[in-house]
Amino acid sequence: MRPFTLTTNEESPAEYVVLGGNHVGEAVASRLHAGGHDVLVVTDAPTSTDAPASTGIRTLEGNPAELSTLGAAGLSDESTVLIATRSDARNLLVAQLAKTKFDIEKVLAKANNSDNVEAFKDLDVSTISATMSVAWALDNQIERTDLAHWMTDVGENGDVQEVTVTNEEFIGKSVREVGPMLPDACLIAVLSDSEHESVRVPSADTVINRGDHVTLLGQRESVREGMTMLTASRN
Repeated sequence: MRPFTLTTNEESPAEYVVLGGNHVGEAVASRLHAGGHDVLVVTDAPTSTDAPASTGIRTLEGNPAELSTLGAAGLSDESTVLIATRSDARNLLVAQLAKTKFDIEKVLAKANNSDNVEAFKDLDVSTISATMSVAWALDNQIERTDLAHWMTDVGENGDVQEVTVTNEEFIGKSVREVGPMLPDACLIAVLSDSEHESVRVPSADTVINRGDHVTLLGQRESVREGMTMLTASRN
């Protein structure tokens, strides 16, 4: 496969900024890009021979732990920052810079050592433990084989996306009413309130309110169409 195309960040700020161009960073960037998101990868490592082939992924060469590089990446308060270098000390430093110097609210980081998860939480950074991620994946392969196989192909045929409901046509209706309004092969899998305080699998009688977060699951094009419908403005 072709490596990432190296570009400078002269375009608009990316929706997702992945700091760390190793295999994990590249895989995350590829999946986000396949989901229709604008992604920028920031790396000081040579691009790997099996990097994603898509030419739509922007890449900025530079040290993710330096303020000048983060500034060149065009971080904004609307960006989601994902930190995935191989060093927890480096990930912690980058997380702190993103939070304190660029006021980024949504920061997610990989903890290579599960013992360091608490240090990330102290920075109010959502953290994925590499050890636990492997354990979850293996458990899914054993206990939920079909779902695990389907999730592996998300971005190819299937898709799972979260969207905030703003379309008046759906507000105040139950899941039973909304279901037939959505495209075929598009299901409401999870629903939470505007503050993500009540996350649940909805029943048929669950009412959808303005600002609720709905997770859609299904065929890729159907999910994208459903996202557009739930967020469309009333004419």
